[in-house]
Amino acid sequence: MKSPRHSSPAASCSSSASGEHATAGPDHPHREAACADITATDGDLDALPGQDTALCSNDAVEVTATAHGSVKGREVHWERTYESDCHLTLATGPVFDF
Repeated sequence: MKSPRHSSPAASCSSSASGEHATAGPDHPHREAACADITATDGDLDALPGQDTALCSNDAVEVTATAHGSVKGREVHWERTYESDCHLTLATGPVFDF
């Protein structure tokens, strides 16, 4: 069985002139927190702080998350597969929580 993919066309973040604050498109349910995490890691999604707890389904289905864009002028192309939606949320926090 092919793993479901998580992607968010609405998770684009735009920086202020100083590059210190970022906001995401209006469709991402956790846009402020997601952009704060992405900005804090300079776009290194493997370094996201994640979170300690997650609301999880009981489905043991792999999920693949992808992200493409740029952070502070640097291209970012990232893809990871996780054991379940729960593992994805624990690892990436609000970034793919939609």
